[in-house]
Parts: sequence; C-alpha cells; structure tokens
Amino acid sequence: GFGQYELGAYGNLANVISFFSQENARAGNSFANQSLAALSGWTADKLLTPGFAYPEICGTDIPLVCEYKHTRPSIALILIGSNDSGSGSPEVFADHLRQIVEISLEMGVIPVLSTIPPKNFDENQEQRVQAWNNVIRAIAAQYEVPLWDYYANMVNLPNRGISSDGLHPSVPPDGAAARFTPENLQYGYTVRNLNALQVLDALLRTVMY
Repeated sequence: GFGQYELGAYGNLANVISFFSQENARAGNSFANQSLAALSGWTADKLLTPGFAYPEICGTDIPLVCEYKHTRPSIALILIGSNDSGSGSPEVFADHLRQIVEISLEMGVIPVLSTIPPKNFDENQEQRVQAWNNVIRAIAAQYEVPLWDYYANMVNLPNRGISSDGLHPSVPPDGAAARFTPENLQYGYTVRNLNALQVLDALLRTVMY
C-alpha cells in the first residue's frame, strides 16, 4: 500500500501489487485504505449493525454495505471471527457470516473467507477456534466462495505464528511484516500478508480475467 515491501523469492506477486494499487479505494489504494467495516475488537455482528462505525459517512447503512458503496471492490478478504470465538455460539456466528456472504454476493463482490488463527493461551479457546473454523469452511463450501485457510498456514510456525499474548499473530523483530525473507516468514503477520497477496494473485489470474 505504501511501497514498503520486499518480495524476495515471491517476485511473481509484483503484478498483483501493481494491479490493486492502480485505483484508489476511498482514502487510499486497495492496500492502504482505512476500512469502514473493520475496527479493533469487532465481532461479526458489528458489520451488520446500522450506524455502528462511521455514521457521518455511512448514515444508516450497515458498515459492510457502506464499505462496498464507497470502495466498490471486486474482492473482499474477510477475516472475522477471532473475537466472536471468545464467547457466544458458533450457530449465531454462522448466521452472521452467511449474511455477510450473501450481502457481498448481492453487491457483486467476491468474498474470500479466511479461517481464524490459533489461540495459545487456553485449550478451551483453541477448541472454540476449531469450531469457528469449521463454520467458516462449511459456509465457504455452501456458497462456493474462496476459502483462505490462514489457520493451516500458521500452525507449523514457531509458537504457531502467535505472539507472547497467546492471541495475536506474531511480528518479526524488525517490524517488517511485508518483507518476505525466510526469517520474517516465521511470523504470523508476515505470513498473513504473503497469503493475502497469493489469494489475490490466484483470483486475478483465474477469475478476473
């Protein structure tokens, strides 16, 4: 988004960065835009709650619809559920995720559903992560939309790609989570950024052309 990346062995991803950087998405390009439908601590229902995020921009629109109206994306990478999995029921989460997928498809957006990352601080919470990921996989299959299995790409990393708090993805010591060196790809946020580009690249080559 800001040109601060190092592709290393993944030079083939330069084209996807160039493609999605060409046009602005509201306040910045596709990688740098501040989303109207994502804030720290959100659960899935917040994307569907009218006036929840930026009423001065969105009015009475729900955040998801507002985001789509203002950015007009072709693809949406949807990583939601980590906060939901802390409490509540997978059935309620499933209902919210279905609504998110259906709204996306109705508005002409390809929703890519990402599994949520591991949790290392509590065995019960890790079991809930598995339950939530089963929901995500099932809904992706039900609606025949792309699945990004971020969880599977995390579990073989040191500490399963999770920071010392047991919850958030880990960050490389130099803070450069878009530097795709072998060393930095041992950390969860770097893997997430690489995975996102790989997903976009696959869709650009197979769906958008």
